[in-house]
Amino acid sequence: SFLVSTLSGTGGAGVFNTPSGVSISPDKTIYVADQRNFQIKKIVGENISTFATVPNAGALVTDNSFCSVYVKSADEIFASDCINAKVYKYAKNGQLTRTYLMNLSLPNRFYDWGGGLAVGGVTGGIFLSDEHNRIILRIDENSGATSIYAGTQGKVGSTDGDSASALFYIPRGLAIDSKGNLIVADAGNDKIRKITPQRVTSSFAERVPAPMGVAVDSQDNVF
Repeated sequence: SFLVSTLSGTGGAGVFNTPSGVSISPDKTIYVADQRNFQIKKIVGENISTFATVPNAGALVTDNSFCSVYVKSADEIFASDCINAKVYKYAKNGQLTRTYLMNLSLPNRFYDWGGGLAVGGVTGGIFLSDEHNRIILRIDENSGATSIYAGTQGKVGSTDGDSASALFYIPRGLAIDSKGNLIVADAGNDKIRKITPQRVTSSFAERVPAPMGVAVDSQDNVF
């Protein structure tokens, strides 16, 4: 019907305060990165509850909060902090099972505010968009090692090509399709980009004004 309605929450500092990421589990549970409440909220039907609170809650600042959430499976929920210096992995019961630390040395240490997080694909891994360094990062799920997956650190552009030549402007939202392609909302270039498992980047859609988020459904339709 294309009817838009409010699922939950109110304006201002109501149930949510700056919700900045959402992901849906195969069991239909909805997870929301509630940034300024420093929580991941869980929505089941019409019931809203707190799924997780950011670690080290005694020293809360916005950059330590959750800005992205991604459900890999019903029992694997990932969340990144607002500067992507850490990624947290949770079980379905809300237990923190692993913390991934950023271990890549980059001249610009600010990283992204947390706009892009995706996990899985053919090659596996945790993918993060780093808008300040103009790159896509990959964290190995097993070893935790961080590497540059696509783009050149600090270099702005819209060039397509392999991992050595592809350039981004302001990469933000991320998603993964059934073939393992990483879909990137490149806000600065007004494009949706696609990175294959072989790390070849192409422009999937152009003249999309400042796309911030992207999602892929079960039929590989891109939104």
